[in-house]
Amino acid sequence: MIGWLLAAVGMYMLMAKWIRPWIYDVMIVDMTRVWYQTVINLLDRNVHLLDVGIGTGTALLLNKSVLKAKNIKVTGIDYDKDYVELCDKNIKKESMSKNVGVSLMSVYDYNPDHKFDAAYFSGSLMIMPDPVGALKQVKKMLKDNGLIYITQTIETNKSPMLELTKPLLKFITTIDFGNVTYQNDFESSIQQAGLKIKRCISLGTSKMTTSRSFKLFVVQ
Repeated sequence: MIGWLLAAVGMYMLMAKWIRPWIYDVMIVDMTRVWYQTVINLLDRNVHLLDVGIGTGTALLLNKSVLKAKNIKVTGIDYDKDYVELCDKNIKKESMSKNVGVSLMSVYDYNPDHKFDAAYFSGSLMIMPDPVGALKQVKKMLKDNGLIYITQTIETNKSPMLELTKPLLKFITTIDFGNVTYQNDFESSIQQAGLKIKRCISLGTSKMTTSRSFKLFVVQ
C-alpha cells in the first residue's frame, strides 16, 4: 500500500513539473497579456525594462510587435526553474532574443552591472517573502527618475475565508497566488520601501466578484 502511495506521489510530482507552466499560462495569460500591454504602452522608446517574475514570458511575448516597434529591451528574472526554461524556449520560438532575455535568479540576489530605465512586477510583488525588500533592491537597480510599474490584484472587502483559502490554491493549481492583498497592505509596502505612488490605473474587476479589482500602480 505504501509502495503504491509513494509511486502515485512520484508520478504526480513528475507530471506537475511538466504541466505547471502550461497551467500557469492557461489560467492567467489572458489577463496578464493586457497588463503587459498597458505597461508597454506607457514606456518610452528604447528603454531597458527589468521584468521581476517574468514567468513563462507568454504574456510579454504576445506584445512582441510593440516591443519591436518601440525598440524596448527586457531582462526577465524568475526564481522558478520550470518557468524560466519554458520562457527561454518561448523567446527563441518567437525570435525575440534581441529584445528579451531571461535568467534563473531571485530578485534579492540580483546585482547587474548596469542600471535599468524601469522595472515591472506583473502580479509578482505581493507573493514575495519580502515585498519591501524586493522594492528596495529594484530601486537600487534603476537609473535616476526610473519608474517601477506594479500590476496587482486588490481585494476591496475584507474576507477571512479568502485569507484562509487563497494560499491553498497553490496545492490545487500549482500556481502560487500568495496571500490576499488589501489596498492598505499594498500602500504600506510602498511607503516602507521609501517610494510613493505617482499614478494608479484601473484595469477592471473580476468576473467572479466586483470586490476584486485589478490595478496598475506607477511608483517612484
